[in-house]
Amino acid sequence: GTPAYMSPEQARGEIDKLDGRTDIYALGAILYEILTGRAAYEGRSGLEILRKVLSGPPQSIRATSDSMSSNATLFFEELDILESASEAELPLPEELIEICERAMQREIDARYPSAKELADAVSDWLDGSKKREQALKVVDEALALIQTREKLEEEAEILLEEAKEGLKEIPDWETEVIKGEWWDKEQKASKLGTEAQLLDIAQEQKLQGALTHKSDLEEAHMALADRYRNAHEQAEMKRDSQKASRMEI
Repeated sequence: GTPAYMSPEQARGEIDKLDGRTDIYALGAILYEILTGRAAYEGRSGLEILRKVLSGPPQSIRATSDSMSSNATLFFEELDILESASEAELPLPEELIEICERAMQREIDARYPSAKELADAVSDWLDGSKKREQALKVVDEALALIQTREKLEEEAEILLEEAKEGLKEIPDWETEVIKGEWWDKEQKASKLGTEAQLLDIAQEQKLQGALTHKSDLEEAHMALADRYRNAHEQAEMKRDSQKASRMEI
């Protein structure tokens, strides 16, 4: 019976109309407060709040969200740490807004018919959110492999260059003992190169795997696009037309 969470029929005292859908409205009012940070109806007294409940629906969550974004932008601008206004936006999930609006419909029949259906709708959204969170984690893991791979490639390149310079000074007829140090460097460079290639494959697999969690994940698609673009540039530099065509596709 807290006024800010009362359904219109409850506020009107229509006891014969109260059923589970009255509670659905109250749950929607709680979700409204979770999303906006304030109750759907506010006033200096319970009576004033009840009058507002009877007079019509609360302010749209979308309008409240726009106000939150604007206030956040001003706050960050005052701190002088905001690069662009878009970074301060606090968008609310459209699915949750729609769930809340349906739960708080003023017409009883327009609400969810049961608390289970409302709970299922929220759970479905949570599952989708968790999938995105899992997919982003996989993308982060994939991107972390880039630095490791590049480091291995750099080490391999240095070893190969050292071996090349060292062997250049040694006559062909010299023994394995003399050449052994530089051959070891070549072998180690080859091993590092193989490890780098395996990491490269693992990175692509992880990025593709992120899309199995959430097929429309922009971060994964962009990372794959960057990967293929870079590989295309490398192939063109080496005049490897087959690989360049493959990466372009």
